[in-house]
Amino acid sequence: IDDGSTDLSLEICHQYQKGDKRIKVLHQENKGVSAARNLGIKWAIGEYITFVDADDYIAQDYIEKLYLMMKHNHCNLAMCNYVEVREGKEYKINIINFDGVMTSKKLIEDTLYGRDVGGFCWGKMWKKSFLRHNFRNYRYCEDVLFCIENLQYGNERIAVISKPFYYYVRLELCRCH
Repeated sequence: IDDGSTDLSLEICHQYQKGDKRIKVLHQENKGVSAARNLGIKWAIGEYITFVDADDYIAQDYIEKLYLMMKHNHCNLAMCNYVEVREGKEYKINIINFDGVMTSKKLIEDTLYGRDVGGFCWGKMWKKSFLRHNFRNYRYCEDVLFCIENLQYGNERIAVISKPFYYYVRLELCRCH
């Protein structure tokens, strides 16, 4: 989804689309990350959804690992640890310390107390039919609200993987000394 980029991103995406018919490129005027994600959910034809921010990247087997964990544990959501990348250096974040299943109630509690990665929409694979709420157009924390709103119903089973498959690139916007 091109959200009104001013560089060559749209042309690059079209080149990928020409080489792989599974890729669909959508363009909209700049409306922000929430509108872009909601457009992606609306047009997605697959059974599963995952979000990868434009400056981040994923391990080669990210999709496979999350999918298999979901299927094996009969869950509607799978999530993994991540690596924080700062100035080209990787720092593994060990927030998830086990492989298995947790409840949505526990994930919401851990998210609200800052003990988990539950508030990030990235690093997760959702069953599309499980999503009941879209992203709200907030400037900050829109993904926290999205995750909590979609997890608040009942005691849903969440598949968790302690190995990091998502690479969160943290950009230093300014250096103040």
